[in-house]
Amino acid sequence: MSHKRLALLGIAFTLALSACAAAVPAPTAAPAAAVPTMALPTTAPVGSAAEAAPAAESPAGAPTLSLGVTASGEVTARQSAELSFRVPGVVAAILVDEGAQVRAGQELVRLDSAELELAVRQAEAGLAQAEAGYERLLEGASDE
Repeated sequence: MSHKRLALLGIAFTLALSACAAAVPAPTAAPAAAVPTMALPTTAPVGSAAEAAPAAESPAGAPTLSLGVTASGEVTARQSAELSFRVPGVVAAILVDEGAQVRAGQELVRLDSAELELAVRQAEAGLAQAEAGYERLLEGASDE
């Protein structure tokens, strides 16, 4: 075959394949998540012309117009800090006020030490039991 025939055959094959391809719909934007909003009513200042003028009645079936402002937004902290403690536990006291300046290493909270004290007593009891077992081994075997 000549090069012209091969080129024409390639073009015809490409056109045939592209005609068989299904149309791909354009991607649509995902719907925005609902954001809670709050309507802020507007009021005229006392003694203004809006207060003195009687409200005009709208004809039956006509939509009423309400003056107001609707706004939405997100409340975020200006600064935040990731806190971690060497020991897990329940906070017994908060030693700094919100918004106060703190230094590195400053004590911020005090944990409830009741669980830690219980763990110390259990460890001391285990130590006493181990020492008693050791003393029995040193005394040697009994006649029984």
